[in-house]
Amino acid sequence: MDNYLAHHGIKGQRWGVRRYQNEDGTLTSAGRKRYDDSDERDRRASVKRQREWNAKNASLLSDEELNRQINRLMKEKQFADLTAQVVAPGRKKMRDLINQYGNMALSTAVGAATTAYVTANITKKINPGKSEYDRKKEQFEANQRLIDEGYAEINSNGKLRQVNRKKK
Repeated sequence: MDNYLAHHGIKGQRWGVRRYQNEDGTLTSAGRKRYDDSDERDRRASVKRQREWNAKNASLLSDEELNRQINRLMKEKQFADLTAQVVAPGRKKMRDLINQYGNMALSTAVGAATTAYVTANITKKINPGKSEYDRKKEQFEANQRLIDEGYAEINSNGKLRQVNRKKK
């Protein structure tokens, strides 16, 4: 007689204390959520399965059932159309605002890009032989010569500073 099944309840559960009911028998908020949601989910799943079956097997429906399905679908479509008309003014206003401010932002960005492009091309026309890279390279080489000759050094901030050389 070694094979037996024993059940000692739920860990932490006290005698006479219910998880989903108050002492007076009403459901707690967790109980309402548990029992109400499951019923609603089951109902929705059942309706969905029924609609799918009816769509596949419309020839098996009686005229009355078919008319009932058609009327229901037409009412749902009318409801969706009416709801869309109520939402449409707000959606139109938001679209107009986005277009207005989007165009302003776009024109600002295009203007800045055009200014940068024109400035760069004018600089190339004025100094055709030297690019920005060449000018920075020459400045770096000049600074390096000053450091090598002892006239300057790099401080802790990474800046070049002049050094007073003692005459020999």
